[in-house]
Order: sequence, then structure tokens, then C-alpha cells
Amino acid sequence: MTDCERQLVDLYLDGVLPESEHALLFQRLETDPEALVYLASRTQLNVDLRRSFKRRKLQQTAVAGAATSMVRQPRSVWLSWRPLTAAAAVVMVAAGWLWMAADTAQVAVSTAAEITSGQRLGRGTHEIASGTVELLTERGARLVIEAPAKFAFSSAQRLRLDRGRLSADVPPSAHGFTVVTATGEVVDLGTRFGVDADARGGSEVHVFEGEVIAQAGQRLSLKIGDAAALRTALVIRRELRDAAFIQPAENASLAEGLRQGRQKQAAAWRERFLKDAALLTWEDFESQQENGSFRHVQGRWPGSVALEFVEKGDFAPMNLATEARQFTMLAWVRLDRLPDAMQSIYHGQGYYQQSGTVHWLVRQGAGTMLLPVSGTRRLAFDPSKEPDTLKTYPGSQHSLSGSVGRWTLMAVTYDSESGTVRFFQDGRLDNEERVNPGVIARFAEARLGNWNGQERVLSGRLDDFVVLSRVLPADEILAFFNATKPY
Repeated sequence: MTDCERQLVDLYLDGVLPESEHALLFQRLETDPEALVYLASRTQLNVDLRRSFKRRKLQQTAVAGAATSMVRQPRSVWLSWRPLTAAAAVVMVAAGWLWMAADTAQVAVSTAAEITSGQRLGRGTHEIASGTVELLTERGARLVIEAPAKFAFSSAQRLRLDRGRLSADVPPSAHGFTVVTATGEVVDLGTRFGVDADARGGSEVHVFEGEVIAQAGQRLSLKIGDAAALRTALVIRRELRDAAFIQPAENASLAEGLRQGRQKQAAAWRERFLKDAALLTWEDFESQQENGSFRHVQGRWPGSVALEFVEKGDFAPMNLATEARQFTMLAWVRLDRLPDAMQSIYHGQGYYQQSGTVHWLVRQGAGTMLLPVSGTRRLAFDPSKEPDTLKTYPGSQHSLSGSVGRWTLMAVTYDSESGTVRFFQDGRLDNEERVNPGVIARFAEARLGNWNGQERVLSGRLDDFVVLSRVLPADEILAFFNATKPY
């Protein structure tokens, strides 16, 4: 029995197989005994139907009798299609009627105001403006949907995602689970995958494990590590961004962070810094207007805003129009991946024309931070002994690779008088470097995110971006991390 035949049977029993494909199904059933047996086994009362029948007391005896008669007369499966059709029809009509009335999923964990944990969702449209919901379908598929999202179940095995970001973990019992978007659909073949449907009508699928069938005019099999954009009549392969999707474990941690009041603690730190005379900016991106070079997505908290950079050339402009002898930069970053190129967090323009121009980068390959300030160089660097010219710049020691797919606090401090540069990851001091002193940092025209689309490509989200004209001590940076982390 092929995956195609199994999918046809599943869709037929769920009542969503197009009539144009009924003839193909019946032909397969007549020529493949295994497919016929699979149909018979599927029409028995499985565990979920037994539980649902008991809960609703809906014609249980009649339906169970029909299913039992099929099981007790296996010869009819092999000798005649018509007896099976008649018996199956009784069960399918009852099962279809049941699914019309039954719930399609239960909410396991919710951080959305519109949907509560423990709630059961039926057919129809559901919408969340902020937060996430983790759902468990009647057949065991586990879904995490991230706001802003609008979705609707037509059955426990078929969900339409008008907008939002969905990750799915589909066990064998839910084989054939389908996500429909405005531009195509994704059919599970036993896998873990993500679907991203943006407000402009575009959609993408990313396969974390196993295989799916992507359909958008053409039909394409996608396996682990594959990704594609669905464009109505085309399926266009893309780079995998599996870490862009929230998984159940992270969703539970985010929900626990909210329960512990971390969002309120972060708001308190913001109020504290807004009163600090050294604050140059605390950008929460609430008022940053989309200009086609980045996308607004949810930040660390329900309803908060982060900038997402995906395409080469995505960036947000920033001009602080100031200079500083000391500074601290903090940024909550959620990297999707570490590509074979520099990732630019902050990129001042005119590096080779203006002394003191600041760049804050993640180095390709190593995944470590760099802080080039034009006019400075590491005091320990000897170009005659070290062919790696990037080691001219001070950098961190530990890679960010272990933080991909999770919110991470990146921080760096610079003191021109002592020539000291320090790097912090999640509140902890990672490395201290010395550069030649006396170079004043200048913050003029700059970009957050990508630079020229080739050498600097940031892939991920950027939340609260903070710059102060003083050096924060290590204990204050650790306190900031502990108070503003979402987990």
C-alpha cells in the first residue's frame, strides 16, 4: 500500500477528499487488497471515536454494530467490494456526523487572551492577536500557533491557516494531517514541519523531520532539511529556517515566564532606563513602521513587536546622531540560523571614512561576536603571525550556535579611555579584550540587520535594542538579563 493510497483513504474518511478523486480511490481499492483492509480498519471504532461516542451518546450501538459486522466477516473484504461499501457507508456517515459535532482539538498551553488552556476548539474560525496556543488534535497531532494568527479547522485532520506561524509534530495516528494556506497546502507524511503564512498572502513550509507533500499548482515532495515558498502555481525551494518556529518545549517555557511576571519586570527595567541620563535609545520597535525591508513579528512577550530579517538586504535604519567615550549595547536576538556570512546586529555607515564608526557582528562559521570600531585594533594582534585578519577586532570566545532558535541577550561594552571591550552572552561575561585607547565612538547613520545583502545577512528577530553612553558593570548586565528574559 502506497502513501498516496493511505492519504486518499484518510481524506475520504475525513470527508474532505474532492469528488474528482473518488474514482481514483475506488480504482485503488479494487486493485490493492492492502488499501481495502486499511479502509476497513479505519472504519472501526478507534479510541478517539469510542471516547467521543461515550461523551455524546450518539447512536453508539448502531455504529458499533456496523463496524463489528465488518470485522467478523473478513471474507467480504476480499470477495466483494459492494458489501464493504455498504457497511463502510454506515460508519462513515455516522463518523462524519460525529465530527461535525465534535471538538477538533484541545488547548494544552495558551498565552493568548482569546483562547484559554484546557479549552476545546471546534470547527470554525479562531483568531489570536497575541501570544501562542499549543493544540492537541483528536488524533494526536501537536500544533503550536504563534500570533498574530487566524485559523480554522474543517476537521481534526485539516486546518486552514490564513495567517500566523505554525509548527506541527504529527504522529502516525494523525498521518495525512493537512495545513491549507491562501497559496497552497501541505500534507503530512509522518513528520515535523512548520508553516508560515504572512498577512500579505504568502506562505512557506519548512520540514524539520520526515516528509511532506507541498502543493501549489505543482506537487512537490519535501524531506528533512527542505523548505519552500508556496506561490499559487509554484513551489519555490528556500533555505531552511526551522529555528524560526516556536516548538512545544519553548512554548511551555514562555508560558511559565509570563506566569512568573517577567513581562512586568522587563517593563520596570525599561522605566528605570528611560530615567537614566546615559540612555541613548531603548528601541522596542512598537512605532517602527514596516517599509518592505523587514517584517513585524511577535517579540518575547504576547503583543510585543520584534523586527524579523529574512531576505538578503532586510534592514531597519537607525541614526542616534551622537558620540560617546563609553557605551553599552544590549539586544535581545533570536537567530534562525548561522549562515556562511557575517550577521550584522548594528552596522554604522562609513566605517573606512570616519574614525569611531561602530559595527556589531556575529562572525560566520565561528558564531562569535565581533566589535570593530574603526581606528581601533586588538593590542595582542600580530598580522605577521596571524593570517586571520578578522582577529584584528575584539571578539567573544563562545559561539552563539547553542542559542539558535531561542531568545538570547547579546551585550557588549566599550571604554575608549582604557581601551577595554567586554562581551556578554545571556548576562554572563564571555570575554574581555584590549584595544588601543582614545578612539571616541560615533553613532550616526546606521542599520539594524543586514547591510549590503551579501557580506552581512542577519537571519532572525531583533527585540529590545538598548544603547547607553556608559559602561554597565557585569552585575548590572546579569540583573538586566534575569529581569527581562522571557523564559
